[in-house]
Amino acid sequence: MDQIRVNGIEEAERVLDEMIRNYPKQTVAAGLRAAAKPFVNRTKEAGPSPKFSKLAGVKVYTKGKEPLMAAGQFGGRTKRVWKTLSSYMSMYYIFYWLNHGTLSNRSAAYHFKNARKPVSANWKGGIRATDDIKKAWEVSKARVISAIPVEMRKASERFIKRMQSKTGIK
Repeated sequence: MDQIRVNGIEEAERVLDEMIRNYPKQTVAAGLRAAAKPFVNRTKEAGPSPKFSKLAGVKVYTKGKEPLMAAGQFGGRTKRVWKTLSSYMSMYYIFYWLNHGTLSNRSAAYHFKNARKPVSANWKGGIRATDDIKKAWEVSKARVISAIPVEMRKASERFIKRMQSKTGIK
């Protein structure tokens, strides 16, 4: 998956730095998850079938110095299957193939870890790449970036209210 760094947005960076210093990691993660909602909703709409909307989600990693957010299609722990004529197949792989293509129709923009096997190196055809995730990001990028400071403030206010209710301070 491509890495996207948001540079040049001083307000978002300032709020994020303040949140990291002053609030627990769960609060920062909640703010990032809420900010990514426009992208997740757009990803759910962009899928070729409503069945693929179950795969869209957000993962937030707060173990390191800087929080990381990954949004897109994830396989998940549960098996979401697509029934074919004779067997069941994971919906994650079907969406992956539709998004990035197969055989000679692979997406040029996506970096595949493995090259095509020698057996299929000269095969033509395959599933055409639709690049739905990339298109969804291009459409919703501005809304996600502008939502980061707003959602971080909302998450910090929820945290403060929760702490005040636990301690009885008003």
